Amino acid sequence: MRLHSLRLQAFGPYVEQQFIDFDALARDGLYLFTGPTGAGKSTILDAVAFAFYGQLPGVRKGTSHRIKSDHAGLTARPMVSVECTLGENRVRITRSPSFVRPAKRGNGTTTERSSIAVEICTDGKWIGLEGGTRDNVVGDWIHQQVGLTCEQFMQVVLLPQGEFARFLLAADVEREAVLRTLFAADRFANVENWFDERERRLRTAAAEAAKEVGSRVAAACAIAGIDEADTPEPTDAAWFANLSHAAAAISHSALTSATECAAWRDTAQRRLTHSERIVAAQAKRATARDLATVAEQQIAKIVHIQARLADARKASVIAPLLHRSRVAQHAAEVAIARLAVSRASCAQATPASASTPQELLSVLQTERAALAPALDEELALAAVRHCTGEANAALAAAASELDLAIVDQGAMPGQLRIAADQVNRLRASAASYDQLAMQLSAIREIAAAHRDLKTLTATRKATLSKVLAATKSALLAKERWLDLREKRLAGIAAELASELIVDSPCAVCGSVRHPAPAIGDGSSPTRAEEEMAQNAADNCAHEQADATALLADLDIKISALQAKCGDANRHSTAQRVAEIEADLLVAANAAGDLKQAESVLAGLELRQITLGAEVIQLRAIRDDCSVRAAAEAERLRGAEHRIAAAAGKCASVTERIADLDGQVSSLADLVKATMATDDASSELAAAEAALRAAAIEANFASAQKAIEAHLPEADVEALQSEVDHHNQQSIEARTMLADPDFVGLPDEIPPIELLREHLAEADRADRAAAGALASAKRAAQQLATLHDQVLPAIDRAKARQAEHEVVRGLALLVRGQGGNELGMHLTAYFLAARLEQVADVASGHLLKMTDGRYSLIHNDQRAKKRGAGGLGLEVMDAHTGLPRPTHTLSGGEGFLAALALALGLAEVVTAESGATTLDTLFIDEGFGALDSEALERAMSVLDDLRSGGRSVGLISHVEELKTRITTQLQVTRTPHGSYLESTATTSTSAIESERKVPESLMAG
Repeated sequence: MRLHSLRLQAFGPYVEQQFIDFDALARDGLYLFTGPTGAGKSTILDAVAFAFYGQLPGVRKGTSHRIKSDHAGLTARPMVSVECTLGENRVRITRSPSFVRPAKRGNGTTTERSSIAVEICTDGKWIGLEGGTRDNVVGDWIHQQVGLTCEQFMQVVLLPQGEFARFLLAADVEREAVLRTLFAADRFANVENWFDERERRLRTAAAEAAKEVGSRVAAACAIAGIDEADTPEPTDAAWFANLSHAAAAISHSALTSATECAAWRDTAQRRLTHSERIVAAQAKRATARDLATVAEQQIAKIVHIQARLADARKASVIAPLLHRSRVAQHAAEVAIARLAVSRASCAQATPASASTPQELLSVLQTERAALAPALDEELALAAVRHCTGEANAALAAAASELDLAIVDQGAMPGQLRIAADQVNRLRASAASYDQLAMQLSAIREIAAAHRDLKTLTATRKATLSKVLAATKSALLAKERWLDLREKRLAGIAAELASELIVDSPCAVCGSVRHPAPAIGDGSSPTRAEEEMAQNAADNCAHEQADATALLADLDIKISALQAKCGDANRHSTAQRVAEIEADLLVAANAAGDLKQAESVLAGLELRQITLGAEVIQLRAIRDDCSVRAAAEAERLRGAEHRIAAAAGKCASVTERIADLDGQVSSLADLVKATMATDDASSELAAAEAALRAAAIEANFASAQKAIEAHLPEADVEALQSEVDHHNQQSIEARTMLADPDFVGLPDEIPPIELLREHLAEADRADRAAAGALASAKRAAQQLATLHDQVLPAIDRAKARQAEHEVVRGLALLVRGQGGNELGMHLTAYFLAARLEQVADVASGHLLKMTDGRYSLIHNDQRAKKRGAGGLGLEVMDAHTGLPRPTHTLSGGEGFLAALALALGLAEVVTAESGATTLDTLFIDEGFGALDSEALERAMSVLDDLRSGGRSVGLISHVEELKTRITTQLQVTRTPHGSYLESTATTSTSAIESERKVPESLMAG
C-alpha cells in the first residue's frame, strides 16, 4: 500500500481545501511535517486514519463528531479524500463525517449524515466500487485489501504522538490488550473459552448426576423413615438392597395383622345388624298401636262432619240463585256509588236557567261551539309571533350591515394611504436595481481579480522555484561543458595524434612524417562528449530563459491584478459582494412585489367608490324592514286581545274549551249513572224473590237457613277428605297390628350404642391395619424400584465426576493455573511467541541506533507471585551484560527503544496479518529528546527503511531535522485557520482532473 495524495477541507484547523502530493514528497523517501505547535500537523495523520477507517488515531479516538473545523462556515461540509495504491488498483476513498448545519426550513438545525465513496481508476476513469457508499461494505473491502484492522493500521502505518512509547513501558496486562488487537489471538481465546465452557458443562453434569443420586437417597430415607444424616458416604447399591429387604419383611407382618382385624370387624357387624332389626320391629309395633288409638278418639268428630255434609248437599240446589242475588247486590251498590260521584262533580256546573242535567248539557255544548273561531286564532298566534320576530330580526340585520358599511367607508382613507406608501416604497427600491447590478458587476471583477491573484501568486512561487532550479541547472551544465572543453584542449595533441595516418600530411603542419605523435592517457573527453555537454548547456540556458520569461509575464499579470484589487482585501471584497447581492435580491423582490401592490391600491380605490352606493342601498333596506316590523307588531296585539276576551277567567282559549269539555263529560256520566242505578235495583229484587222460592222448595225454613247450610265445593271436598282419611287410618292400624313379625317380639330394647362402639373400634383397627399394609407394600415396591434405578445413576455420577476432573485440570492449565508454573494462559503463550519475534526484529534496529549497546529481550517470568506472566520486556545493556527494566532508560534512550519496538511491531504485524506491502510510514514527534549522535543513528535506521522502498513522514520541531530533510510540508497557522505549503517540486496538472472529488461530497 502506498499513499499518493490527500485532500481535506473544513477538517480540524483547515478551512479551505488543502492538497498534499505524497508522490512528490516521497521522491527522496523521507519528508518532514513542520509548523508551530497546534497548527495541524498531527491532523494530517488524523485525516489519513479517518479516510480509511472513519476513526481518529491515538487519544483522539472516539472524537470524530468534533472533526469539523470551528473556523468553517455553518454550511461547509467537512471532507477527506485520499488516493492510494492497494494491490494492483489505484483507489480513491472520500469520506465525510456527520455534522450539524442550519435547517433549510425554519430557524433550527439538522444533522447531516456521514457519507463514504470508494472509486477505482480503470482505464483512466474513476468507477465507483459496488456498494462503495455503505460503511459496512467499505469497511470489509478495506480490511480485505489492506489486510489490517483499524488498530493494526494505526500501529503499523501511523505511529501517533506518545502512543508507541506506551507499549514499551506497559504492564503485562496492558501489553496483552494491545497485542490482542494486533495479532489474530481470537482463536486461542476461543480455545480457552471452549475449555471453560466444557469444564462448566461437565461440572454442571457431574453436579446433576450427584444430585440425581442424592435425590434418590433422600427419597429412600423418606420412604424408610430414617434420617439422611445416618446414611453412609458414599451411598452404594448394597445400602438400597438392605432397605428393600427390610421393607419386604415389614409388609409381610402387616398382612397378618390386617387379616385378623378384618375378621373382628365382620363379627361386630353381624351382631349390630341383628339388634337393629329387633329395634326396627319394636318401633313399627308402637306406631301401629298409636295409630289405632288416634282413630278411636276421632269417631265422634267424624259423625258430626258426615251430618254437615248431608245438609250441604241438600242446599246445593240454591247455589245458582245465590250467585245471581250476590251479583245483583254488587251491581246495585256500584251504580249507587257512581251516581253519588256524578252528582258531586256536576253540583258546581248547574246554572240557574237549567232545571235538569239534560238541559244543562245542551247549554254547555252551545257555549263550546261558539269558542271555535277564537281557538283557531289562538293556534295561529305562534305563526304571527314568528313573523313579527322575523321582521324585527331583518330590521336588526339591515341596521348592523349598514353600520359595518359605514365603518368600512370610514376606514378606507387610512388603507389607501398605507397602500400608496407601500407602492412608493417598492418603486424606490426597484429603481435601485440597475445601479446595484452595476456595482455588483464591478465588485465581482475585483473578487475575481483576488482569486486570480491568489492563483497566480501560487503559480509564481512554483515558477520561481523552477527559475532557481533552471538557473542552477544552467550553471552546472555550463560549468560541465567548460570543464570538458578545458580537459579536451589539454589533451588536444593526443586527439590530433590519434587522427594521423602514415604517409599522410598532418592537418596542423602539413608534414607527412610523424616522428613522435603524442599519446593520451584515455581520460580526455572526446569531441562528441564536448558537443553533447555544450548542447545540454544550451538547452538548460533556453529553459532558464523560458522560465525567466514566464516569471516576468506572471509579475506583469500580478501587478495588473494588484492594481485592479486596490486597497481592498479578499475577505472584505467577498463580504461586500455578499452585501450587494443581498441588496440586489431585495430590489428584485421589490420589483416583483410592485405590480401586486399597485393592484391592491387600485382595488382599494374601486372599493371606496362602491361603498358609497352600498350605504345608500342599505339605508333603503333598513327603512323597509322598519315598516314591516311595525305592521306585524300591530297584527300581533289585535290577535292577543281577542284571544284574551274569549278565554275569560282561563289562561287560554284552549284551557277554557278543555274546562267546558270536562263539564259536558261529567253531565253525560250523571245521566248514564241514573239509568244504571234504576236497572240494578230491578235486577236485585227479582234475584231475591227467586232465592226465597228455591229455599222453601228444598225444605228449608227460610232462605237464610239455606244460605247457612250451603258450603262451597272446596269445603265439601275438604270435609269428605277428612272422613276418608279417618277410615283409612282405622284400616291401616288393624292391618299393622296383624303383622306376623310382632309374634314373639320382646319388649326389652337391645344395647345398640354399645354394639356400634364395638363395631367402630373394630373398623378403626381394620382401617389402620389396611393402611399399614398398603404403606408397607408401597414402601417395599418403591424401595425395590429405587434400587433398580440407582445403579445406573451411581455409575453415571462416577463417570461424569472423573471426566470433569480431567477437563478441569486442562482448563486450569490453559488458563495459566494449576500446574502452569509461569501462570501463562494459552493466548498469552501465543502472544509471547509473537512478542519474542517483535523483540528480535526491534533489537536489530535498536542495536544500530544505540551503537550496539542496547537490545530488547522477551521475559516470560511472572512480575508478581500472583497473576499471569509471559509478556515482559527488558533491555539488555551490553556495557554491563545484565538486563534492566525498560523504564530505567533515559528519555532519549527510551524514545529510541520505543521507535525500534514500533518498527519491529509493524514488521511482525505485517508479516502475521498477510497484509499488502506497506510502503508508507508516519512517525509523530519524539526526536527532540535525542542528542546529535543518537539522532544520526536513528536517521540511519530510517534511511534503511527508505532504501528498502518505503517512504517515511516525520512530524517534528527539531531544527536539525529541518536542515537534514529538505523535502518538507510547512503548516502555517492563521487566526482564521491553517493552510499547507510544500517545498517538494510537484506537477499535478496532468492528473488534476482525475483527482477531482465528487461534487456531492464537496458541496457545503
